[in-house]
Amino acid sequence: MREDYPRMSAQYIVGNNVSRSKRGVDRVLQWAKKIVRDLDRMVRRIVRLYVIHLDDHDEVRMTRRVK
Repeated sequence: MREDYPRMSAQYIVGNNVSRSKRGVDRVLQWAKKIVRDLDRMVRRIVRLYVIHLDDHDEVRMTRRVK
């Protein structure tokens, strides 16, 4: 599941505070927080670089690189 749907898995783990450890150091939770942070950064960068226009069916109609 983690390899096929990383964003969905990470958002579930972070949102529901899924943790296997009682002491607070959990590798899965750390992985999930890192994935959510990294994917959010990528989306922000793409939005900054391109102007994307969608049609009525939410399909990409036109993109333009912002200089």
